[in-house]
Amino acid sequence: MNACAFKLCFVLPALAGPISGGTLYNRELCSALDALGAPALVRDPGASDLRAALAAADQVWVDSLFLAALPGLAREAPNGVGLLAHYLPSFVACGRAARPAELSELEARALACANSFLVTSEFMREAFEPLVAPQKPILVALPGSNARLPAVGPKPSLGLRALMVGNVVPGKGLEPLLVALAASLQAEDRFQLSVVGSLDFEPAYAARCQQIIAASPQLSERVTLLGACSPERTALLLGQAELLISASRMESFGMALFEARVMGVPILACAGGNIGRQVVVEAGGQLVNGCDELATACRELARDPARVQRRIARARRRAPPPRPWSETARALLDQLASLEK
Repeated sequence: MNACAFKLCFVLPALAGPISGGTLYNRELCSALDALGAPALVRDPGASDLRAALAAADQVWVDSLFLAALPGLAREAPNGVGLLAHYLPSFVACGRAARPAELSELEARALACANSFLVTSEFMREAFEPLVAPQKPILVALPGSNARLPAVGPKPSLGLRALMVGNVVPGKGLEPLLVALAASLQAEDRFQLSVVGSLDFEPAYAARCQQIIAASPQLSERVTLLGACSPERTALLLGQAELLISASRMESFGMALFEARVMGVPILACAGGNIGRQVVVEAGGQLVNGCDELATACRELARDPARVQRRIARARRRAPPPRPWSETARALLDQLASLEK
């Protein structure tokens, strides 16, 4: 079968819904498939015509946010369903790939019902191999990027101007980072941190983070929670930053990290999942173990602006070219075509 002749159905959260790495991936992949002449049906689990869409599809992909719905969808789809695995909750809980015995009953049942898997990194492919039957294919379609390396780097500051990108939820690690920063920073440290990410996913958690900032003399004038921003606004802020910070427990790919690499912004990150493959020392990157080390590294960089500028220079020299989303879509279609042979 010609790759573009595949009838694809994706069971996804709303593409125009709240921004997350998974939503951005889904949105860009579906747009790229359409541009290649392989338009995909996009439905949510409650769509009135979902049964007809499942019946008409050669391949159905179900977002990993809908693990509970996957067994029922597998029964309805004549050709079975694949899991579009942005993450598994157990991976976030463990801060690494989970072992089979560490999967929840919900996860284990979903993996057993899926007949194939689409993942976003080689890390995820390796993580899924011991979890699924060997005859089930695991396809890899790396995310693309619309970012570009700016003609000039960010305007130097007298300390450190950092950015963190991620919705304010426990898995992104903001709360423990704030606690560590409050204990580490001194009054004379020139450090600013802006956080891009929705406060609405976990309101109680976001409120705790806001309270920590407000109660700390070390943070109240240094840390700003910007809330959700458009991809364009986020890219603008990233281009102005001297450092991207990640306190995430685990990233299956790390789209913000890849954007930073493309834009020549050095990264300081806690190790977890695919993060270690994104953070390159030769490109100004630094990996640490936990938020205490992350806060210490922030303080040290804030006290050494020349060191920050050297890292920026390395990051810009080693910036990879952007990967077009058409390449992501083509990778999926080519692998599906290979399975048909």
